[in-house]
Amino acid sequence: MTPQVRAKVEDDLHRMLGRHSGVLPLWIANFSSASADGPGFRHDVNEYLRLQLGALAQSTIDARLCLSDECDYRRWLTMLERHVLPIMVTHRLPVPYAALLSCLASD
Repeated sequence: MTPQVRAKVEDDLHRMLGRHSGVLPLWIANFSSASADGPGFRHDVNEYLRLQLGALAQSTIDARLCLSDECDYRRWLTMLERHVLPIMVTHRLPVPYAALLSCLASD
């Protein structure tokens, strides 16, 4: 995959996050990926969101199962918007890693 594919994934993700109040600025401030290709970037997004969701006190297993590296790209975007983003909006995610680590340490 090329850097152009990564850019498309990132653009699609930013467009989707931008439709939900306050999520995109938090995302830009807290997420980074060194992956140069689309699948690697998507994997980094999924891994990052699994950590964010897993740190919450409520069960997020169903939402984390939606973060698949293997499913069709359009299906991944749809599942992200339907099942993961509502939780992100409710809990004002993502949070910085320091806050995430302190949350995990307090459990």
